[in-house]
Amino acid sequence: MKKKAVMKWMLCVMIGTWLIISVYFYFQHRIQVDVYYIGEHIEFDEFSIIVKNIERYNYEKNDRKLPEYIFELQLPWKMTEAILKINYFYSRPYLIHKDAYEYKVNCEVIFNPELIDSESVSEKVRDKIKVRLYNEATTSSRTANQTQSHYNSNMNVIHYAFIGVWQDDSDIKISVQDKDYIISFEEPFLTKTYDYSNRKPDDRNQLANDTIKEFLWDYYNDSIEESKNYIHEDYIEDFPWHIFKAYQPLTNTNYIFSYVGKHRDKEKVFIINVSDIKANDNNQNYKFYMVYEDLKWQIMDAKN
Repeated sequence: MKKKAVMKWMLCVMIGTWLIISVYFYFQHRIQVDVYYIGEHIEFDEFSIIVKNIERYNYEKNDRKLPEYIFELQLPWKMTEAILKINYFYSRPYLIHKDAYEYKVNCEVIFNPELIDSESVSEKVRDKIKVRLYNEATTSSRTANQTQSHYNSNMNVIHYAFIGVWQDDSDIKISVQDKDYIISFEEPFLTKTYDYSNRKPDDRNQLANDTIKEFLWDYYNDSIEESKNYIHEDYIEDFPWHIFKAYQPLTNTNYIFSYVGKHRDKEKVFIINVSDIKANDNNQNYKFYMVYEDLKWQIMDAKN
């Protein structure tokens, strides 16, 4: 009996230790991001830019290499995937800096590929646009000291981000040569919490064409209710679903994005032309009217 009691006690200690370790690593995945909607569209001669939002955070990603031995074992993919998930769970994906906050201004740069290429646009954005946090009372400012860009060749949009050190009681000042655009934080930031099972999406993967892809995918798989999640709530009832009856999954897709202005009763409306070239000349073309509201792209109308 004494031996069984010792075994039970040891088992309880092992389980308790495992639970404590698991809870510790669970909270290593927990981060908070403060987000503020901006939605400001600025026109230039050769391109335009929509300043979508600003994120405020106090962490940095802890880059880690995947253990190569897992792939060398050549296990079935499902088993490899399970091992990778466990390996990721018991890791520290972020380094938290308690009182050192950074900011990231997420933008989308729209250009005409017939007039200018993506590399030239990126250079002009770097040269022409300066972003900084500005405190008018103290006249202090902090200029964004990093930039990130991401471009997909099947769309005329570059995701562009300006990154810098945060300072309280500031406005965003976007300087374009001799003109300044001041964006004040008139409302409180929206705080979003992420963890292991609810990971933070990267803004560069939340472009207008990503919304279209998800919408069409759900529609094709007979998930009409899921498709409605991508439509602005004011336009669900009269949305032209009938134009998608002959829809087939797009294979060789191109997206051309442009600014329209006013459409129906909305201002700051964008249009995205979706075209798919098929070998049998059975081309598919759709036009989606979209607005950036509530920190996401939303469909408000469609035509073919």
